[in-house]
Amino acid sequence: LDTVLDAPAIQALAEHDPTFAISATAQSTDVDVTFDPGLAWANEAGAAMLVHFSALTNGNIQFYGGPYRYAGKVLGDESTPPTSPATLTYPGPTPQAGQKIFAKARIVRADGRVSEFFRTRGLVS
Repeated sequence: LDTVLDAPAIQALAEHDPTFAISATAQSTDVDVTFDPGLAWANEAGAAMLVHFSALTNGNIQFYGGPYRYAGKVLGDESTPPTSPATLTYPGPTPQAGQKIFAKARIVRADGRVSEFFRTRGLVS
C-alpha cells in the first residue's frame, strides 16, 4: 500500500468487519475469505484488508495464539469494490478434510488508520 505521510484527520481506529469468515476445501490451497463489501474500506481506493492464516491444526483445537503467516490482501476500490468472497492462497501445505485454519485480519484505510486484529476460524471440508 502507499505510504501515508500526513496524520489522519479522524483520530480513531479503522473499523473491523463483523462478517469476516473463511472456508476451505480439502486438497485445495484456495481459501475463501468472506467480508462485507458495503463497509467504507471496500469502497475506498488505497484501503485494504490484510489477511493472515495459522498453521493447519487438528479439528478439535479451539484456540490458536500464533504464529500467523501473511496470506494476502483484499484491495478496496471506489469505482469497483471487491466482491465477497475473495480467494486467497493458503501459505502452507495443502489442507486436508477435518483440519482447522484460524485467520486474523486487519483493515488499513487510505488515510493511514489501522483496525485492531479481528479473528475467525474455519474447518476444512
